[in-house]
Amino acid sequence: MVAENVWVDTSLTMLAGDRITFVSDGVIEAANAHGELFGLDQTREISMKPAQVIAATAQEWGQDDDITVVQVAYA
Repeated sequence: MVAENVWVDTSLTMLAGDRITFVSDGVIEAANAHGELFGLDQTREISMKPAQVIAATAQEWGQDDDITVVQVAYA
């Protein structure tokens, strides 16, 4: 932690059926054999799939870093 950092608190209201997906940079920065990154667009396209599917897809693309996917759902 750096004392000079400024953190902004953000809140939101979730309704029944809402889901938030958090991914680490290991998903977005997964690189295939040609050096192409998985990227934000592909991550956004699969963001509503289950966490296990997102992680496995990024891993199959090419894992160079840890991959973490957390989903929070309000039932």
